[in-house]
Amino acid sequence: VCEATIEEVYKEMKLLREDLVDEEELLLVRNYLIGTILGDLDGPFHIMGRWKNLLLNNLTDDYFYRSIETIKTISAEELRELAKKYLLQAIELTPSWSIPYSNLSKLSTNSPLESIKYGKIATRLNETNVFAWNSLGTAYLRNNNFEDAEGCFVRAIKLEPKYSEAYYNLACIRSIQNEIPAAIKLLENACRLGFNEPDYIYQDADFNNLRKSLEFEQLMSKYFPNHLNKK
Repeated sequence: VCEATIEEVYKEMKLLREDLVDEEELLLVRNYLIGTILGDLDGPFHIMGRWKNLLLNNLTDDYFYRSIETIKTISAEELRELAKKYLLQAIELTPSWSIPYSNLSKLSTNSPLESIKYGKIATRLNETNVFAWNSLGTAYLRNNNFEDAEGCFVRAIKLEPKYSEAYYNLACIRSIQNEIPAAIKLLENACRLGFNEPDYIYQDADFNNLRKSLEFEQLMSKYFPNHLNKK
């Protein structure tokens, strides 16, 4: 149970680092935050408490209205940039902490070279940071440097033998290189260890070669029998 829980935490951390918030989830959070504000304004005592906080923090009433406008209009891309901003602040405060660097490596999806730079710093600061090795490997993979990418993923697996994402990424490399049997074996290892994102597998461009094989369909039927093929 403990290992399965940790694996789920890893997956959620991966999603937070790599994927933009979809519109449905963003709308849900917007509605929740607006509802929280409305609750804070329910009755004179709540209203006084709200304005007291503004006064104690030297804020004007404009701050209140700007906050509501931000909640209504902020985009997924802006949230990603905010994450980068605060990770950089974390680095300024604790420059020897590897985790902000590994997260920045993952967030810098549009700049492989910048992603590699942050990943290298993270692994130098903490050679046992599994996420850092995987982030650096992903950056190398996006830059088509398969040799260094493979080295990073192998290092991550040595540190955490049940780290399914590293096996998945190795499968990506083998598929790109059209080494189908090796790719199938690695992808099966990833699924067996808890990689549970069939939609992502079907849509991942790295698996274009792999998806042409009968073995791929057999593997997906084995681990995701109730999943609709969305190719």
